Amino acid sequence: MTTKKQTVGSIGWRDLTIENAKEVSDFYAAFVGWTVEDTPMGDYADYTMMDANGEAVGGVCHARGSNADMPAQWLLYVVVADLEKSLDETLKRGGDVIAPPRALMGGKMAVIKDPAGAVMALWKNDQAGSAARLSDVRSALIRSRMRVRSARNSSVSGTSR
Repeated sequence: MTTKKQTVGSIGWRDLTIENAKEVSDFYAAFVGWTVEDTPMGDYADYTMMDANGEAVGGVCHARGSNADMPAQWLLYVVVADLEKSLDETLKRGGDVIAPPRALMGGKMAVIKDPAGAVMALWKNDQAGSAARLSDVRSALIRSRMRVRSARNSSVSGTSR
């Protein structure tokens, strides 16, 4: 894997949390061109999806523990310069913070929902000067999903964190 620093605004990771993670990781591997690597998670394994160059491109994770209630949808993780300011701006602009900040791979992440109902994760690298990338740490896969709904079906409350 490369160690190119991820820039603000780039998509740093993507993953999917589901009940049948092994079956679905094998599903994608059969035709997308990904290979599957086990990622130990204690008493079970999640799966890192690798491209033809051996780069980690995403994760397929079990819906267990803190991820048990996550819907079966892909989630994009976008790199931000300041997580707290990004979350404040989300709320000011009619969005919602649906998963509060938590530590993740040398930084912090949170999950937001925009006014149309689309969900994404935000990640801030807290290691000054580090070239760390979300995809560089296979043993700490992150979860959530991306869901896009039409704005007319959305009911975003804009609640505080």
